[in-house]
Amino acid sequence: MKFSAFQRDLKTAAKAQVILSLLCAVLILSNLFLVIFAIHQSKKAWVLVVPPVMSVPFKINQLEVDSNYLQEMSLFFLSERLNVSPETVSQNHSLLLKFIAPDYYSDIENALKKEEKSIQAGKISSAFFVKKINLSPESLSASVEGSLSVWSGHQFISEEPKSYTFQYIYENGRLLIKTFSENVNEK
Repeated sequence: MKFSAFQRDLKTAAKAQVILSLLCAVLILSNLFLVIFAIHQSKKAWVLVVPPVMSVPFKINQLEVDSNYLQEMSLFFLSERLNVSPETVSQNHSLLLKFIAPDYYSDIENALKKEEKSIQAGKISSAFFVKKINLSPESLSASVEGSLSVWSGHQFISEEPKSYTFQYIYENGRLLIKTFSENVNEK
């Protein structure tokens, strides 16, 4: 009698072990699925950012930026590059260099140093007034049109229409400048 009761308990225990093992496997698979889903979603999650110096809210994630972000950053970079004086050019260029893509850093740094020396030697001040901005979030580029006013000391030199183009790289949630160039129109 005891032997048959023992066999019955053993079969029940074996069935319970199989059921619990299957349940454990299902839980492990569901956890694995949730981890993969969470990683996938974290790259797509939009972050709404409204810093105090920005004029419009924008969204970014790990993979892309929206046009508002591209516009605000382009205007910021443009201001740091073109709204300068002999006293501010060093600080402006130093800040701008923090947003240069690593592969292009050396060339842009050399150009900014040369420009800085020229501005300080000639006591040049400039201000850029934006009239139009064309954005392409898909190609990570922006073209800005406006007028550039230039002074030497306290003497007004000129005001000319100018157009500039930015090319960007978006890496790890950071918008980095690849190129910043003046568009020269052939006349």
